[in-house]
Amino acid sequence: MGQILVKSAKRYFNREMMNRFDGNLAREIAELITNSIDSYGRIKDFQGKKIVRIELDKAIRKSAEKYVIRVIDNAEGMSRETLVKIFSERGADNNGGANNCNIRGLFGLGASDVMAASAVEKKSAEYCSFKDGEVTILHFAVNNEGNNIIIDDTVLSDSKQIENLRKKYNIFENGTAVTFGIPNSVVLDSTIEDFKHSIETMYLLRNVLDDDNIEVSLTAYGSTVILSKPYSLPEPFMTDNIKFVFKRREFNGTISFYKNEDKENNSICILVEDDRGNLYDNQMFGFNHAQGSEQLSGKLVLHGFWNELEYFLNEENMSLLKDDRTGFDIGKQFGRLLVKAIESPIRVAIQQLLKENGAQNISLSNTKNYNEFLRFLNRDLRSNFSTPLGGGGADLDRVPPISGLEFARNNISITMGHQYDLKIYINKNLIHVGNTIKIEAIGNKGNIAFKNEIILNEDDLIEDIPVKSCALSALFETEVPVELVAKCGTYSTLCSVSVIKESIIYPENGIQFEKSEVTFAPDIKHNKVKLYFDTTKVKIQDEIIITDTSKGKLTCTTPSVAISSGKMITDTIGYVSLEFFGGDLNDKYIVVASCKNGNDQLNIKIDVPKQSDSAKAGDIAGYDFDTQSAGIAQSYFNVLNKKVMIVAQNEINKNFIKDFKQTIGGKALLYVITLVSFQAAKLYADKEKAAGHFDESNTERYLEIIEEKKNEYFEEYLRIDNK
Repeated sequence: MGQILVKSAKRYFNREMMNRFDGNLAREIAELITNSIDSYGRIKDFQGKKIVRIELDKAIRKSAEKYVIRVIDNAEGMSRETLVKIFSERGADNNGGANNCNIRGLFGLGASDVMAASAVEKKSAEYCSFKDGEVTILHFAVNNEGNNIIIDDTVLSDSKQIENLRKKYNIFENGTAVTFGIPNSVVLDSTIEDFKHSIETMYLLRNVLDDDNIEVSLTAYGSTVILSKPYSLPEPFMTDNIKFVFKRREFNGTISFYKNEDKENNSICILVEDDRGNLYDNQMFGFNHAQGSEQLSGKLVLHGFWNELEYFLNEENMSLLKDDRTGFDIGKQFGRLLVKAIESPIRVAIQQLLKENGAQNISLSNTKNYNEFLRFLNRDLRSNFSTPLGGGGADLDRVPPISGLEFARNNISITMGHQYDLKIYINKNLIHVGNTIKIEAIGNKGNIAFKNEIILNEDDLIEDIPVKSCALSALFETEVPVELVAKCGTYSTLCSVSVIKESIIYPENGIQFEKSEVTFAPDIKHNKVKLYFDTTKVKIQDEIIITDTSKGKLTCTTPSVAISSGKMITDTIGYVSLEFFGGDLNDKYIVVASCKNGNDQLNIKIDVPKQSDSAKAGDIAGYDFDTQSAGIAQSYFNVLNKKVMIVAQNEINKNFIKDFKQTIGGKALLYVITLVSFQAAKLYADKEKAAGHFDESNTERYLEIIEEKKNEYFEEYLRIDNK
């Protein structure tokens, strides 16, 4: 028997081994299954079905654990020399098949992470491999100080011992059996069907389970079942090619989009894979709440991505994925470039779905007196639909909340007519998959709307400190703050919410421009821009310095401004107004605002404002109503008809329409309702009928009169409005 001290490879990128899986048992199993498939792939001219068996077994070391998980294959197996090479250097390049397209593994961390995580919790961690008549067993543990993994290795030579192991694992030639303990934070599924479902829905296994030459079985609670193929997507309705450059290396990909009518259950967003069928991510890349994304799924194939990953790992000592390999970080450079490349195809695909769903639109091209109405509905457009809250309030050294869950801020002010993303931080050691976070608002008099339940699934609890979004719609101004409470079992958190009329932004980096891009006319007219600041991140006495790339063509009237001179909106959030003028036609400039503890960037384009032919005094041209779609956005830009679509079913819009009804009456009200949507007009007519205001038999004729006499009703509205 020998002992191996595990060290980290030169190319190894840092992260805590216990944060690798976040207690996600299905992910640990997925790592070992893909290892087994790679092992089959290394067998030259392999014929037959690649069989992988998952077993839930009672633990021998009952004092430490009740059950263990075992993943078994009948693949190539490994000798002691190979096992020592693989496991003695954590994170090394041991794939052994850079030129073999059957091999997917690359990071050298999957099995070693599973073993290490189990050993740290003092649970079973055993790797047993059969190779050419020899059996090698590795036992993983931690040293006495608890800060290093050590491996005891044993090579069996006794034929009887080997025969007993062969019968135990049902391996009669070469193969491997990996045994590990169930993480402390995992609540084991109580039935084999639930257990099976949790493994089948792990996105990393989609391509494995979809392969007819692969069979994965699960044995638990006295039964054995075969894992099913995942949900099959229909034929794509749109395909596009993308490319971008990162660190002078070009990346190419093909993205396909599908109409997924069961997305709520199968959770297929945009799957990202390489040419080898290796899956890397499943997310919407920032389009989670975009109007029309509810049924949109996609598949992005990054050509040659396996080789690029290998290059950056071995040559640049960096990973293109998150450190825990759970996908792309769209906040970092590679992720941002990827999003920029796929953003346009995603938008086009969403609009195609919206068009296919047959939204009926009511033209607003001649409603010049509805500028107030349109301004209200379109406030969210001027700030990219929503202003995120929570990220701006998160401390860099945040730790898992000891209270189980915690709002990122304990009090916020949000702008009426906007929708906001208030973050909830979760302690995954206290709150688990399947738990429900219930949201309630004390003192809410229709001021805010929100979803009152958040059910946690496996993907929600992957990060070190999981974050969930509590989307708030700010409907009406508050006189006193609403107390928003989030509860999960005995754990709870509180946030005081005020709805105000003034625009407010919570800066991510201490200071933040109201917009990221603006267009100015090339004249001496002063153009005002708000720069918001957060005094929890920057200091009141800080000076903000304004610089730009115009070489004197653009002038800022206040190139240096004190935060103390700004206007405070809340106790911590305020803004300073910056004025600009000048610039040459068609030029583009970058303006940078910086202070000791914060910075932000503004892109300015100098151009002549264009007036649409349909635009009239007091009107905002190019709008239509979308009366069919239901979603989080108040309005969105339709790239097909080049119009801003106002979502009639949005809660904010509906409440504003209700408020409008209370200020006008009679025929004018009928015209407003007809303008909003035909369905709303019918609903109003039905209410009139229920009140006995007209004969039931005249309902259809009543609606026809509304349509016929729109102009007459509109004149009546103008007369009332002028009074």
